[in-house]
Amino acid sequence: MVNRRRFLVCVGLIAASAGCCLPAPAPYMRHLRRFQKMEVRFQPPPVTGNPFDYRQVDIRAVVSVPDGNTCRVPAFYDGEKGWKVRFTALRAGRHRWRFTLNGKPFRPGTMQTVLSPYEAMHRGFVRRRGREFVFDSGARYYPLGHNQGWQTETGPIPALLEAMGRAGENWSRIWMCHWDGKNLDWLSGEAMAKRHLSLEAARRWDEIVEAAERSGLRLQVALQHHGPYSTTTDSNWRENPWNRANGGFLAAPEEFFTHPEALERTRMKYRYILARWGYSPAVMAWELWNEVQWTDAARKDWEKVARWHDDMAAFLRREDPFKHLITSSSMEPGHRQYRNLDYAQPHVYTADIISHFRRGAGSLLKSGKPAFYGEWGPSGRSLWDTRFLHQGLWAGIMTPASGAPGWWAWDRLTPEEMLRHFRPVSLLLAQSGLASRPFLKIAPLKVLAEGQAPLILSPQGGWSASRTDTVVLEPGGENREAAALPLFFQGKFHREMHPEAVRFLVRYAQPGFFKIRVGTVARAGAFPRLSLDGQEMHPEVDGKPSDAWQGYPPAVRDTRVSQTLAVPVPAGKHTVTLRNTGDDWFALEEIRLEPYAPALSALALADSRYMAGWIYHRGRLDPEDVSGQPAAEGRIEITGLRPGPYRLVWWDTAKGRVIGRQTVKIAGPKTLISVPRFRRDIAFWMIAARWR
Repeated sequence: MVNRRRFLVCVGLIAASAGCCLPAPAPYMRHLRRFQKMEVRFQPPPVTGNPFDYRQVDIRAVVSVPDGNTCRVPAFYDGEKGWKVRFTALRAGRHRWRFTLNGKPFRPGTMQTVLSPYEAMHRGFVRRRGREFVFDSGARYYPLGHNQGWQTETGPIPALLEAMGRAGENWSRIWMCHWDGKNLDWLSGEAMAKRHLSLEAARRWDEIVEAAERSGLRLQVALQHHGPYSTTTDSNWRENPWNRANGGFLAAPEEFFTHPEALERTRMKYRYILARWGYSPAVMAWELWNEVQWTDAARKDWEKVARWHDDMAAFLRREDPFKHLITSSSMEPGHRQYRNLDYAQPHVYTADIISHFRRGAGSLLKSGKPAFYGEWGPSGRSLWDTRFLHQGLWAGIMTPASGAPGWWAWDRLTPEEMLRHFRPVSLLLAQSGLASRPFLKIAPLKVLAEGQAPLILSPQGGWSASRTDTVVLEPGGENREAAALPLFFQGKFHREMHPEAVRFLVRYAQPGFFKIRVGTVARAGAFPRLSLDGQEMHPEVDGKPSDAWQGYPPAVRDTRVSQTLAVPVPAGKHTVTLRNTGDDWFALEEIRLEPYAPALSALALADSRYMAGWIYHRGRLDPEDVSGQPAAEGRIEITGLRPGPYRLVWWDTAKGRVIGRQTVKIAGPKTLISVPRFRRDIAFWMIAARWR
């Protein structure tokens, strides 16, 4: 008996020394429901090396799924809580899994498995299909929400996400920034030297992702933001622990995109992110950068930045078993960084958000990929108010973009102020079917009504050369030439970019005013001058006469002035000329003609059997209280719909409720429909009676 025992011990030692001779550990089995989350906590064999670096310690669960395929899910280190694997079943049925350490199978010493009692995100992950987003379930996904970049005095992010879900929002965008403890690699000293990651930050993200799951929100997680790698815009470079001046390894911020150590550490962080939160359908997409155009590297070599995007997108796709979407963000949708990404995320800040969405949203989809505005807000306004939010929300959903524009300023308004404006929009999207109807196009919707209101235009050209020196301003037109003007009206220093004068050809039905708003003025000074029909005028400045107007003298730095210059214009056709005879630029933030345009206007989307629209009073969108104003009335001219009966529903944009239903008959190329009386704005949808 003793001899036999010794024999078995020797055989065991020989087998252990020749590890390949041992059979692989038996797989573990679970029956999972579709989109059910499973978390396994376990202890691997003793390991050496950095547990945060997958190149040294690569632990995975190899999961055999019901369709016969295999999914390799990375595990992650959670400090004293040991190692964990998180997995979401894409199909119902029996799942088998085993573990590997650096490619070799092993049996965990202890193991605890926790299953979620429900399908937390029952529609699955967000995918792209052509120019739209869809869930794994096949249903269309239309993002609606606002940014929640970092924690502020408005409250903890998880609680705010739950409030957003109750208001009907389904999307938010959050940064991995350091100032509220959410950047995994913003560490210094020994932790930075050892290439560790912050478990404290990781647990904050656990709470955020779980709150999104409970609330039905999809998150766009911004992995990097421009400040740490910019010396000019929102700069955090001086306190960046990777800065050589702080004991790091980067001599300049642009080295982030090419330095071998920076690339290795970034891949290490991204691999950990995939392991810890890649399981969750609540993560809509990984956003590689917030506004990468402000980094020093982008200012010097865009192609280098674009190659970094290519490489990191390829890494994420290779390592992500759940294949999340990948995006980035900038002020423009066409930058080279997007060439290998899943969708574009431009940002826009303008004084005239309605006109921008009317003109610009259609161009977002030229690449054939999904696109929607990830940030938007006012330009040149000291107050981010609910009036501007209301305008942009309703104008934004009446565009062919792949989602509603994402309001930025969560910290300028209280959650209650914001959410009461999102709720009516979310209800309309659900009840009208607008969010589930793909490939709607901008519809020409003419509004017939009496009266006039201001025409407000905002140049969108940014820092670009002027393409024209003559702009025709039509009272009822889209005025694309004015919108294309550069924001920066150049002076003598950059005369090659901009003519000294721009002529505006106007046609006033009654006497009024031509106004411009000057935002910021360059430190070298500028001199805006206005002429009417060739005669120079002394403008009113903020409503006060200024007979001795001499422009803006040089200053120590660029100066924010936010002043309105106005000249009176008689009825009829005239030429208003704007010059800058100063040395440098001024920001032409707004052109305002009042009264000038038809009082009522509209935006609409349609296909051959469906239309949704938003009708607004141009002169009443800015005032907070319009209760004393007489009700507006008019008619809309419907074109492009197939003949037949239609169910028409009128919608209260403030209270989020139906205020009228009727059946109308489309019998010819044009059909006039009376609009219910309203004071500020009203929405509607109409659908062929035999179609849904």
